[in-house]
Amino acid sequence: DSGGMQATITEMTALGGQLKGTGSYRWDDNGAFSADVELQNLSTESLAPEYPAVLSGDLAVSGRVEPLSVSLDVRSMTGEALGQPVAASGRIEMADGGITADQFNILSGTSRVVLNGFPDEQNGLAFNADITDLGSFLPDSRGSISAAGSLYLRSGWPVLSLDASGTEVGWQDFSVSSLTVNGSNLNQAGTANAFDLSLVETRIGDTVLEQTNARLVLHADRQAFSIDARSGLNEINLELAGILEQPVDGSEEWSWSGSLDTLHALLNGKDQISLQQPAPIRVSAELARLDSACLLGSRGATICLQSGWAAEEGTEFEASIGQVPLDVLNEILGMDLRLTQMFSG
Repeated sequence: DSGGMQATITEMTALGGQLKGTGSYRWDDNGAFSADVELQNLSTESLAPEYPAVLSGDLAVSGRVEPLSVSLDVRSMTGEALGQPVAASGRIEMADGGITADQFNILSGTSRVVLNGFPDEQNGLAFNADITDLGSFLPDSRGSISAAGSLYLRSGWPVLSLDASGTEVGWQDFSVSSLTVNGSNLNQAGTANAFDLSLVETRIGDTVLEQTNARLVLHADRQAFSIDARSGLNEINLELAGILEQPVDGSEEWSWSGSLDTLHALLNGKDQISLQQPAPIRVSAELARLDSACLLGSRGATICLQSGWAAEEGTEFEASIGQVPLDVLNEILGMDLRLTQMFSG
């Protein structure tokens, strides 16, 4: 057949195990492909050393290279991964930048993840996860997470509903004693709603934040983010808002324009720094820029800065400092010097 090829494998040794099945590829049909495979004791260690697994199962895969689409039907899959017994079943399809699932289940030890549905339908793509040991899914991680929600596309805008909680969650040198996330970016009235995040005892290396609260608004007409964090006698509050400009006329370019509206910091329980007026922000795939952010301190100090990054030019940063007590500068820089003078520059 000059338009494609077919193959039948009665039995073959590969990746430390055995497999058999059939497959086809059509170069005269935009790279359409299909395979029906049975595998036994295949090891992934040589392909993904960070995620060693030994798997056996029965599955079918099909799709096209152009435009790219893949459909995976896992009739049965069992084995061991990261030292935990694993199993999978169900069907999942990826096409047009979206995911469709039909009771797609992944089990690892006592943990389970389930996907079901279609993002374009009213009920959307539903997901449910009960992970008692995050390390059984993600190398170098730890802790437990429970999450449930759905994702669907409403007039082209992603609508997400999410409720999640976690205990002693960590990855490498980052950890948090407890976390909760809940909310939706669309309420029943069809107006913007918010996601709320709460973190208790967040550790990033040697830095510890006792309490962090954040709110994220994701709506087609407005996006906003705010955060309050506390570390010892130090506190910070930040708020920004803007609008995502969607690509038009087939263009892949996007941009987000808004402003940093609030920035307030308390240093060592005594010195305060506040943003004098909103500072413009613009972000896209090609650039990021913060303009004219001027901060006023409780002892008359002023700090004005602007910074930017562009794909071709790189990073630029400008700052002017006036009447900043050096003990405040010392606190910001984390030094341990005895200073009483003022600094300008």
